[in-house]
Amino acid sequence: MKYARIDETGLVLEVIAWNPEGRYHPAVAALFEAVPDVVAPGWNSNRETGEWTPYVEPEPVPAPEPEPTPESTPEELFAQAKAAKLSEINAACQRALESLTPTYPERELTTFDKQESEARAYLADATAPTPLLSALAAARGIELADLVGRVIAKADAFAAASGAIIGQRQALEDRLDAAQTLEDVRSIVVSISMPGAA
Repeated sequence: MKYARIDETGLVLEVIAWNPEGRYHPAVAALFEAVPDVVAPGWNSNRETGEWTPYVEPEPVPAPEPEPTPESTPEELFAQAKAAKLSEINAACQRALESLTPTYPERELTTFDKQESEARAYLADATAPTPLLSALAAARGIELADLVGRVIAKADAFAAASGAIIGQRQALEDRLDAAQTLEDVRSIVVSISMPGAA
């Protein structure tokens, strides 16, 4: 049996293969629920019907190759093709990273680093100042310790997922750097997927 952390919209943020009770702080363990074994990060849960929808990776949009001109040298065409492929790789990575936080307003995303730093400081010392988290907890009507657990769990899940996505981008860029010919560049298929997606 698997356990998942699912946000308010039904988006599966993290999946683990063990029961979190006894392994995690109770506030963090309470964020997880049992799910079918096929569920993976990026899936969606319909709370009303109980149906699960798998993550569907958007179709890659290849960058257009530059049109050759009579003045273009082979070296220039090769450099232009590499630049276009790098742009395609970066755009695919950006789409995948954005899919990790589709339900958050942009301004809230800018507070994530502050939330995590306050949460980790609180774990190290419960008297550490937590102005942002204290305000969030008060507005939500939950205990600060509970919110700290949630923030840490989300930050760790985001770090793992974004690391996997960025690693895929870097692997593609390594292949592009190693390309010696125009055919090498064209042979690179840009596909960056969510961790755990089939």
